[in-house]
Amino acid sequence: MKIKIDDDEIRIRLQKYNVDDLEALIVELRSHPIGGQGTGSFCDILRKELLEQQGISLPTIIRLSKWCHTSGTWAKGELTARKISICLFKKILPRLD
Repeated sequence: MKIKIDDDEIRIRLQKYNVDDLEALIVELRSHPIGGQGTGSFCDILRKELLEQQGISLPTIIRLSKWCHTSGTWAKGELTARKISICLFKKILPRLD
C-alpha cells in the first residue's frame, strides 16, 4: 500500500485486487434499499476512486469501515461492505471514527 499526500488530500494506493469482483460487490451494495438515498452516493464514490482512479481516499476508507460495523436499517449492507474490505485489504477494517 502506498500513501500519497497532496495539499488537499491523502490518497492510498492499494495492492492489486480483482476489478471484476470489486465491481460486482459495488453493484451488490448499491442493490440494498437502505435509507432515503440508499447506497448510491457511496457506491459512486467507491466506483470513481477504486475503478477509475485506482486508489482510495482516507475519508472513503473511514466510511467503508463504518459500513463494516453498522446496525439497524443500514445493516443490510454490512456483509457486502465486509466483502469489499476483504477484497481491498485482505481483512475486515476495524471501525474508524
